[in-house]
Amino acid sequence: MATGIVSVSDTNKLFAVITPEGGGSDVTVYEPELRAAGLTDLKKGDKVNFDLAPGGQVQRIKRA
Repeated sequence: MATGIVSVSDTNKLFAVITPEGGGSDVTVYEPELRAAGLTDLKKGDKVNFDLAPGGQVQRIKRA
């Protein structure tokens, strides 16, 4: 699993943007993944672990 920091979080629209710690492009996580992981309360600065599916979408996410 990769590790990153939440750089943008919108709890109204339920999405978050994660900046990977090792560099690379930011990753956006959408409502279905956040709800499935129970992470509807992510805040800017939270540290998370995540896996990417082929195509770059977040497959799994959890708090680090």
